[in-house]
Amino acid sequence: MLKAALQLFSERGFDATGVRDLANAAAVNLGAVNYYFDSKENLRLEAFRYGFAPALQMRKDTQNYLDEAQRKSSIPAAEEALRKYIRRFLDDILAVNSGNWSLLMRELTMPSPAFEIVVHEYFEPQNAILIGILRLLLPRADETTLDCCVGSIMGQCYEVRNTASIVRSTRGIDTSGADYVKQRADHITDFSLLALRGLRQAQPKARRRS
Repeated sequence: MLKAALQLFSERGFDATGVRDLANAAAVNLGAVNYYFDSKENLRLEAFRYGFAPALQMRKDTQNYLDEAQRKSSIPAAEEALRKYIRRFLDDILAVNSGNWSLLMRELTMPSPAFEIVVHEYFEPQNAILIGILRLLLPRADETTLDCCVGSIMGQCYEVRNTASIVRSTRGIDTSGADYVKQRADHITDFSLLALRGLRQAQPKARRRS
């Protein structure tokens, strides 16, 4: 039922998917939704959690990138951590079976209570890792600047995800292929690093103690 819900909600949207549609897709009794989940809304939440459970591995991987950069404590190490982070993120959202991200893109326009819970459980911890990397690159940046940098980097990643179907249909490119993912990840990283270097140079230098 969770697989069926994830697919139908991502393809049709929550409101356009009926309980009967869910039951038919999952090959279960019509009353199974209420029996196992109490409501269609609860099923949406559990479908979200089911879809984003693999993201926990991405969190572990990206946390390792941050930990390594913190141990090395250098700008090149932090830049490499950002490159790995973006590549890992794009690998996940451009995967062939990425119905969870399709559902996320749909929910971004009209967030539901279930979406808010998933943001708290999955995306806030993931963003915290990115902020950790950015702190190494912009050691004197304030929270607003760091949040804006996160938005800029993630916005580029989501744009790649949102236009993937257009690229596939108009240019015949496999957007889940390793070459395409690397090309896009490298571009986003190079573009972002140029901006981050400019921000770092513009930051006021720390005062020396006399």
